[in-house]
Amino acid sequence: MSLRHLNIAPRAFLGFAFIALLVIVLGVFAVNRVSIIRQASVDMGATQLPSVGFLGNMTENVLRMRILSFRILVNRDPAALQEAQTRIGVLTDKLRSARQSYAALPAQPEEAALYKTFTATLDNYMQAQSQMMELSRANKLDEMRSLINTRIKDGTDQMGEQLNKLVALNTDYAQRALAEAGE
Repeated sequence: MSLRHLNIAPRAFLGFAFIALLVIVLGVFAVNRVSIIRQASVDMGATQLPSVGFLGNMTENVLRMRILSFRILVNRDPAALQEAQTRIGVLTDKLRSARQSYAALPAQPEEAALYKTFTATLDNYMQAQSQMMELSRANKLDEMRSLINTRIKDGTDQMGEQLNKLVALNTDYAQRALAEAGE
């Protein structure tokens, strides 16, 4: 039986039913696509952007601690030493806070492995920083200079590279999410 033999009412009903089916299929497809775009936006806003912010805070605090290490070595005035020690304590707390905030965010396996390496480097650096403060209190300047020029310098250099890799990795994840949303 062909459509030509049907009365107008059944033909119109079939035509409108077909159009309604197409609208429903396109609506389901659109909702699916919008949910993917929304998820990509949520991932960027909830994970990648805060990650980069926390990594930036860690980088800044580590570099400030390195500068203060040199100040402690150069400026041996008791008031300046006390101020530098206080500021290092504040920076250590800020670094610890940024570290905990970053660790609480979800991470891909590659990012987690790189972050584990960074935390080991940071722990070694913090031990060297603590040792430097003890040498400063004992007024052992030659040993302190040696420590600053070896372990502290190497630690900040390694952490700088590792933090840059983590930032690049999070930026890459954000770019992938953006590309996925663009598709």
